[in-house]
Amino acid sequence: MHTQISNPIPQIVRTHLPTVSDLRTALSKTPRYTGARHVMDVCNSLIVALSQTEQKEQQEEIAELIAEASTVLLRLQNADGSISSVNLQSPPDTAFVVQSASYGLRAIATYIETSATLSTAHRNLRHFLHRTRHIMRTGGIHTPNHRWVVCAALAALYHEFQDATLLDRIEEWIGEGIDIDEDGQFCERSSAIYSAVSSECLLETAFLTGNAHLLDPVRRNLESTLYLVDSSGRIETSASRRQDQFRTDMTIAPYYFSYTAMSRIESNPMWREAAGFIESTCTRLLSYSAIRFLSFQDIIETLRDGELESSQDNEGSTLPSRFDRLFLASGLFRRRRENRVTTVFFGADDQPDTALASTASGRSSSPNILSFSNGTSVCGWVRVAPYFFGVGYFRPRLVSRSANRIELVDERSVGYVQPLPRERRHADGIYPLTTLDSRYWSAASLDARRVSETQYVRCSITVELNESGCTISVDTDCSGETPVWFEIAVPPGTAAGRSHADSQGLVLSGVTHDTEVDDNVFIEFSPQNAAEWTPEPRHLGDVDSARIIREVHEHGSRSFPTYTSFDGTDATGQSGLKLIAAPFAAPGNAILTISAAAPAGGRHRLSV
Repeated sequence: MHTQISNPIPQIVRTHLPTVSDLRTALSKTPRYTGARHVMDVCNSLIVALSQTEQKEQQEEIAELIAEASTVLLRLQNADGSISSVNLQSPPDTAFVVQSASYGLRAIATYIETSATLSTAHRNLRHFLHRTRHIMRTGGIHTPNHRWVVCAALAALYHEFQDATLLDRIEEWIGEGIDIDEDGQFCERSSAIYSAVSSECLLETAFLTGNAHLLDPVRRNLESTLYLVDSSGRIETSASRRQDQFRTDMTIAPYYFSYTAMSRIESNPMWREAAGFIESTCTRLLSYSAIRFLSFQDIIETLRDGELESSQDNEGSTLPSRFDRLFLASGLFRRRRENRVTTVFFGADDQPDTALASTASGRSSSPNILSFSNGTSVCGWVRVAPYFFGVGYFRPRLVSRSANRIELVDERSVGYVQPLPRERRHADGIYPLTTLDSRYWSAASLDARRVSETQYVRCSITVELNESGCTISVDTDCSGETPVWFEIAVPPGTAAGRSHADSQGLVLSGVTHDTEVDDNVFIEFSPQNAAEWTPEPRHLGDVDSARIIREVHEHGSRSFPTYTSFDGTDATGQSGLKLIAAPFAAPGNAILTISAAAPAGGRHRLSV
């Protein structure tokens, strides 16, 4: 069991908080377009540092910097009370800063009678907040989580100014209903970023307004999130509809304050254990958690015996470490057996017909089919892509699931177009820019033409689960013959090499502090038609957005089709990623075995 420390602030200061000198430098380099949020981050870090400083001379130095930051914040505020970033006069961006400024305001309230400098800072922060009331009461939003950010900001303003019209605006947003699904995920499914934001904001709104009903979606999301985490604290993001959907390196750390705060008002030991797990696995406890603890500590103490206290009693519960969990609304299945985690994804919202299609924020476009981890060794994802008219990756849908078997399928078809019907012709030869399948666009009224010579490729994927890992069987059918590739991603921190000298298989090894821990991942590739297509996995090396296209072309478009997976890969968003290609043919069959159990040849340890 992981135990929660009673006061997390000293640990956060030791592990992450910048030095006062660094904070002074950061304040002097306030960026022009994201200045207000940057200034409050610096200001709040200084307030946390002040709370841990006993030397009077250093206290005064820090106080002067806090006052300077509060003055800069006022200069960055627009006439209507808003702040601007890349989004001009932005109510959501203002809401984030209102949250931060309210943390700072409450945290330094105890100092204002003994320090004239901090009294000035307190007055500046309060003036900033007072000027935001109108834009927070009337302003709009961009994304679903912004509703709850604005509500948290309104709650903070209400707590400070006791303006009942702010509560009315909260009710307008809350009245839409909280977007928590049956899986316990918010509609953006952004497990590494915006779900944490939503839970935290609803929690703060409940704390500051006394609305206990808002704690239910928070509980559901916090419980659900524990089934998305592996033993190292890494969080699964494939189902996300936001920018974290292609990341393999994000952790549960952003939930730290929510788990800790809930553990202090409820008797559910799972929250305490979750907070302790984050403390023990996520070495970088985010500094913004510290200012939240400072600003909410008195409020939480008041609520401990108040109306927000839960009647739940889950004594004896432990964090989930052996389970099968289906997130049906998210299109995700998770099997965890202690350190070994298998994830199968089939929940992409759209089926873009080109690998070069960009991902719009708000859609799940990940073509990930499966990922597997064994301790610190991670196979970040497995994808399948045909060299077929440049349609890009398969994004399969769920066909059936039993205890140890998941069946997925996807099919793509492409044809050729016939001459326009006589009645659709234009004498000047100028036609609208249209598309049939988003693969390409043409100023030729494509949608008005009859399609002929339709070609297809179909992919049936069966995932057989076992206690050590899984076997992925891919059966392909095609109207002709076309290469198909497995794309295997190895994230930074995991090394890839041969499983043994005479094998086509791979072994992945992560960073571990115990050389006796057997935490490798073994991958074996077995195409049915190996005589026709070389089964040897090819390494594309470390990926970054500048090098990926050059490396693809160096290997040659025959081996790595530049209009299929690698040239259009969205893996380029994470520098240091390694990509491995394993080709076979369609029609045909290939089997990929991913396991924590070593094949014949013994144990292995690679240097990362």
